[in-house]
Parts: sequence; C-alpha cells; structure tokens
Amino acid sequence: MAEKYRVALIGVGGMGIAYYHANCFVADERAELVACCDINREALDKFGDQFDIADRYEDADAMLGTVSPDVVVIGANETAHAPLTILAAKHAPKAILCEKPMAMNLGEADAMIAACEQTGAQLFIGHQRRYNSQYAVAKERLDAGAVGDLTQIIARGHPGSSLMVDGTHTVDLVRFYADDAPIEWVMAQVESKSGRVGWGHVLEDATLSTFKFQSGVRAMLTTGGRTASAEESLGDAEATNYHRITLLGSKGYIEIYGDGVLEGQPFVRVVSSDGGVEEMPGGGGWHDGLSPQSALLDTLEDGRPHLLRGESARATLEVLMAVYESAKLGQVIPLPLENAENPLEEMLADA
Repeated sequence: MAEKYRVALIGVGGMGIAYYHANCFVADERAELVACCDINREALDKFGDQFDIADRYEDADAMLGTVSPDVVVIGANETAHAPLTILAAKHAPKAILCEKPMAMNLGEADAMIAACEQTGAQLFIGHQRRYNSQYAVAKERLDAGAVGDLTQIIARGHPGSSLMVDGTHTVDLVRFYADDAPIEWVMAQVESKSGRVGWGHVLEDATLSTFKFQSGVRAMLTTGGRTASAEESLGDAEATNYHRITLLGSKGYIEIYGDGVLEGQPFVRVVSSDGGVEEMPGGGGWHDGLSPQSALLDTLEDGRPHLLRGESARATLEVLMAVYESAKLGQVIPLPLENAENPLEEMLADA
C-alpha cells in the first residue's frame, strides 16, 4: 500500500465535530491522524487521548510548520474558519477540509479560495449531507426521472438554530437538488429580537426566504422559529425532521424527512402522479452514507469529482448573505451579490 495521507486537525473541542471527521478518516486505511491543535488544553488532551495522537499543539501555525500534513481539518468556531484556512493554505497541504459555514461573509470566502489557489491546496467545506444516504438516494430518484422535471423545492431548516449554523446545510441541499444551477434572485425576511450569540457570532431567530434558479426552479426555505415557550414554538427541542425537504416535480413529488427521523418513519418517500408510492425506511443518521472524507482521498488520488468544493460552498454562502441583504434593504436581491460584508451584522449594527 502507498504511504498514508497525514491528517492534522485544528479545533477539536466545542461541539465535537472534529470527532466525526477523525472517525471518518480513521475508518479509511489510506489516512492516519498525525497531529491535533486546540487553544483549550483540556479539550486537546481529551481528543488526543481518544485517537492516540501524540503530537498536540495549542498553536496552529507551529503545528502546521512542524508536521507538514497532507490534509488539514478545521473544526474551530465559525469566525475562525477564514483565518485558519488562509493560515493552513500558506503551508501548502494537499487539501483543507473546513467546517461549515465556509466564512462569515463573501469577502472572507474569496480570500480563502485565493489563498488555496496560490499554494495549490484543494479546498473542501463540510456540507456533508450531500453524501448522506437519505439525501443522496432522493437525488438519485430525482435524476432518474421518478417525479418528472423538478419545478419547486420547499425546505425546513432546524427550528432551534440559525441560517448560518444549520440553515447552510439546508440551502446547500436545495442547491444540490437543483443541480447547483445559478440563482437569479433572493427575497427574504429575517427576525432577530433575542440578541442571541453562538459559535462566536450573532444568531438571528428566524428566516423566511424564496429564491429562483436560472433553470426556472423556485425554492422556499424557513429556518429557526423556536422560542422559549413550547406553546409558541415552531419545533420541539429534539427538532425531528429538520432539513425536511419536498421536491415538487411535473409528475409527482419526493419527500425527504431529513435529520432526526423517528423510528419506523420513512426517510424518503416518492409519490408519482400515477398513484405509485415508494418508501425508503428510516434509520440512517446524518453521518450515514459515503464518507466525504474518503471521497476527498479519492479526489487526491485520481482527481475524482467531489461534491463539497470550496467554490460550491461559496455559492451557498452567497445565498445566506443575500437572505440577510434582502431583509436589510427590504428588496428582492439579484445575484451575484455585490456586498462582500455580512448584511446581518450591518443590519443589527444600524438597529
């Protein structure tokens, strides 16, 4: 067997997403975990002990300069995604896998892409649900013409989260089902009354948006909406069926029940206009399906296409920023978006 790909991870505490990435790489015999980094020593040692990683650092630049990994995984807070990606790119690894959302604004995203292009590092962003079984099988049935031509998409993000934290997955899936076609315009409303903060940045309470693809497909998306009162909430604390998506076609529809599927409930249901019903049973978690980490190694080995390219994630981020821009200006926003900053931050600063 050829020499293994050396993987180093930055940001191994917090919500624990680094554990997911590490487990996926460990499951692939082509990879080995060689170093980890976190500013929290307790979190660093806990992670290092679990994965038997001896080389542990509290400084990312020092780790990258000493270890020279082939693959860098960034699981730190969202506000650190851009600076850490740019830092990692300077050390010229073969690939960088950064968690979602890609960045806090389009200016940061463009800087990340430019830094990687300069040193030849391939950039991937963690919208892994494109590879998860329930979402992938729905795409397969759609592409096979099971419901005719796609006309409309209705999607529900996590009721207790925000557009940037979890809605980025939902928007990315909507783009996935629309074949990543360019988007013409975005129209949206945003509610932000609580002033809540998480993952290093402000989180709005709820969004409602509509956007149109150049292909003619239209999409409607809701995110957030859960309040402190269960009676007023749009979703319970467990948030079953978030990332729930309905694909409306010319000859039927596909329901994707999303994350948190209840036992015994289908995770994909295909209903054709001739009365046929096809159900795929639930049970697959959000990490179920082809590992995007293994797919990344496939790409490094033979140039195989990957679904989580940085350029695709930038297009998803542009939709998120356009939602905020539409709410800020009270207008339909044509794409490409001109504002390189974060319109939500601008809107709240002016409030």
